[in-house]
Amino acid sequence: MFGLGKKFWPMLGSASFFVGLAIAILAGVFISAPDSAFYFALIVLGVIVGLLNVRDKETVTYLLACLVFLVAASSPYLSSQIPESLHGTWVTHILKNIVIFVSAGAPIVALKAVYDVAKAA
Repeated sequence: MFGLGKKFWPMLGSASFFVGLAIAILAGVFISAPDSAFYFALIVLGVIVGLLNVRDKETVTYLLACLVFLVAASSPYLSSQIPESLHGTWVTHILKNIVIFVSAGAPIVALKAVYDVAKAA
């Protein structure tokens, strides 16, 4: 594809995952109010991960992991267990950043799964 080796695209997907996760965590610790360009970058990295990093046999596992993570990270129980002194600090910023990153790739993988099911029928 585009004259690049077969190893380039999977490597780009893996690198995008680790870079996106690192950015989400580091920004949650060091940046209290990121701008929209930051969130756009997390979304783009999440889409790249969804397009390039998840293979057919990993689809169900990825979607289940995304679902569990998104539900757990946005759970009212979780936020009620975080002490009031930590609300609005790096803990909630990291969770918010990771939710944005992961949720960008989940619809891509879900659409691929629906397409595969429809194609097989």
